[in-house]
Amino acid sequence: MSAKMLRVALLLPTLGAAAQDARKLSFESMVGYEPSTDVSQHSYIDKDQKELEANLKKAGGPDWAAAKDIYTKGGNSGATAVMTVSALGAALSSGGAVEQNGINVGYMKKAAGIGATSITVTYTGTCREGGLAVQDLSGCFTVGGGDLSVAGSNIGVPTLVTNKYRTLAGFSTAAETKMMGQEFFVEYRAYWGSGDYANKRVMAGLDGDGICSSCDDAARMEIVK
Repeated sequence: MSAKMLRVALLLPTLGAAAQDARKLSFESMVGYEPSTDVSQHSYIDKDQKELEANLKKAGGPDWAAAKDIYTKGGNSGATAVMTVSALGAALSSGGAVEQNGINVGYMKKAAGIGATSITVTYTGTCREGGLAVQDLSGCFTVGGGDLSVAGSNIGVPTLVTNKYRTLAGFSTAAETKMMGQEFFVEYRAYWGSGDYANKRVMAGLDGDGICSSCDDAARMEIVK
């Protein structure tokens, strides 16, 4: 190794450390991992899994209905409100701040054009509904909550509000749309004969039918988990 190459090699660890310090990420570490984007909402799906399993382990026996509610409806992750409104007189941009009485807050998840009668808003306040056993509606948009303000412009009162969440079921039911072309998904889909093969099996465990028509509770619980 030449003297010049040796000097470069000796400098690399120092340069690497300096570069890491310069790009210090601002998002909170999660189980020792420091993400480069905000994935906190995504991580909350673990709370759905925790509640699902708690419903399966109740002292009096599995509460299949409650487990199915949290599996199919969610409640902890990715809260959004789909609201019916009067036809918009002006286009609304994605990311615009949305308020109702200054308490129910969020931002436009996607843009809405002139004449649109529906907007989708991502919650930044607390709206925990879905299939949760314990709900908190304190920050939910409501039909009776007054006018909506989007980026400072009044768009009137919503006539219908539907709260939706990221769900455990959605990882399978949306796979056909989101995962086509991915090597292993294509193989598994071909083998099982449907894009939502995983959801079909979980639902069979929850409902006690299909492949679980003769399962005992222990087998149903394991299939669901």
